[in-house]
Amino acid sequence: MLQILQMISFLPTTTATTLLLSISLLLTMVNSLLMGWCLISQLHHQKPEIALLMWEKMHQDKLSLWLYHMRVQVETTLAVLIWRTQKLFQMVQMSLTVLFKCHRMECLSA
Repeated sequence: MLQILQMISFLPTTTATTLLLSISLLLTMVNSLLMGWCLISQLHHQKPEIALLMWEKMHQDKLSLWLYHMRVQVETTLAVLIWRTQKLFQMVQMSLTVLFKCHRMECLSA
């Protein structure tokens, strides 16, 4: 963050403000996308036992059942990864907001 602040301090105030706001907007859009994926994943995993019963009725062989379990494990792992990535983006966005406020206060005091 300090490196970003040092790089931005050389820019004119309007350019630095525009840059910080653009990065914040981009992070907001990515965060919204990740939140949507998390919600879809949660909805899919609310009733896994019903999905398993349906899969067992359709596919009686063990290989299909094993593939189903592997798919569920992969989806669960991806959901956790997406959730953690979303939290990371939230932290970066909050840091950029603080950085923007510090930069704005620095410009106002100058």
